[in-house]
Amino acid sequence: MRRLIAVTAADSSKVVFTNHARLRMRQRRTLLTQVQYALQRGYVVEPAHQDLKGNWKCTLQATVAGDLAR
Repeated sequence: MRRLIAVTAADSSKVVFTNHARLRMRQRRTLLTQVQYALQRGYVVEPAHQDLKGNWKCTLQATVAGDLAR
């Protein structure tokens, strides 16, 4: 899962942010570049699982310039 996310995120045109994701980024004061870094180089902190709609999800985290990007 980790490798698939990194390969996919390497092409930023394949990354889409939902309105909810953008809201959470504003609330957490997380920059787009920090999220891109976490997608490409972060580590999994919540194992991959399927949600009720059957979509696969996991939580990634990375430290970028001393700040936690999640």
